[in-house]
Amino acid sequence: MFLILPVIIIWISCEIFTGPVEISNPWDPSDPDFVPPSLTFTSGLNYGDVVDTNYVTFAWYGNQPNLVFYGSLDSRYIYPWGTDTCITFDYLTEGLHTFRISPRYLNGILVDSTVTVEFEINDVQGPAMIIWLRDRSYQKGEYVYLPIYAEEVTGLASVSTQIKYNPSVIRFYQKYTLRTSFLELNGGKLTSSYSYDNSKGTLNIDLAITGGNPPSVSGRGILAEFVFTTVGTGSASFTISDSSEMRDENNNRIEILNLVDTEIEVTP
Repeated sequence: MFLILPVIIIWISCEIFTGPVEISNPWDPSDPDFVPPSLTFTSGLNYGDVVDTNYVTFAWYGNQPNLVFYGSLDSRYIYPWGTDTCITFDYLTEGLHTFRISPRYLNGILVDSTVTVEFEINDVQGPAMIIWLRDRSYQKGEYVYLPIYAEEVTGLASVSTQIKYNPSVIRFYQKYTLRTSFLELNGGKLTSSYSYDNSKGTLNIDLAITGGNPPSVSGRGILAEFVFTTVGTGSASFTISDSSEMRDENNNRIEILNLVDTEIEVTP
């Protein structure tokens, strides 16, 4: 005995496959619809601006919602890729600085869309002597590298100064010798001497050049740099003595208009 089953035929209409389907991907640089990541500043500085404060703030937004950003100041690493759209830099030194900010998509696609802003900090009227630290927070036991700047000087040939500090929090460790003094800019020979007293918290510094063409320097730069170590906790100031002197090649006194001190905070 045979069993006859009904046969059902289903006819499905389909298109003939002729090749890969073109799918638009606006995140793919090779796609004709690709939109490069970019950003627009909402506040900040323009290229070449001169600022009369020692801090600046930049804020921006991206042209797409799915962007992350990377920023740097003076070629120093500042922060990794992230969604922050605002950053403030404070305690900036006198002189030129360069801020760069780059956008990219979350999928890692990076196109050279870096925006660069060069600006100048000019908040201290010279001739001046400045103690400048980018980092103001330290832990006990860390070293503090303390640069002393001359700012907006003309015809400078010698410097005599005293730095006062709190020896219960910070103590002198050594002179930092890997940096050339600003006084040597024009080829002069530097004579330097220093003495310190960690019981009183004083560092005496005498710098002078002989020779050079001309036998003096003008502008701004680091006169000397010293290393301190943190031995306690709390606030501590580095103070430039009011008796500090700058002199020209003829030993004439140069009037110092500003002395700029600094303060740090040390935690356990």
